[in-house]
Amino acid sequence: MKFFLPLLIALSPVHLAFSQQPQSAEAPAKTSREIETATARVEQVFKVEDDGYQSISYLVSYHGQHVIIEDTLCSTDYALGDKIYFLVLRHDMSQTHCDGKKLLHFMVR
Repeated sequence: MKFFLPLLIALSPVHLAFSQQPQSAEAPAKTSREIETATARVEQVFKVEDDGYQSISYLVSYHGQHVIIEDTLCSTDYALGDKIYFLVLRHDMSQTHCDGKKLLHFMVR
């Protein structure tokens, strides 16, 4: 029992609370995020396999422009003309970056 007592003290919540680094007074940067669900017809399929590794992406038209929809986990198998559901991710970093970046990303839902 004497062996376990130092171990219990070392792992106690009180000990862990005091060992944490103090948080800075600096406020986190504020960014704007928006997510939209969209659908489109697959116009082209990009599938690559190399030594067991895979990549799948789809070309669709979104608001009159061609975009690539990524299937990061390679969990889909859409063909030409299939209806694809995807997420449109908007990340506004213009308030926090001097170059005013606004990012747009498309991924399979």
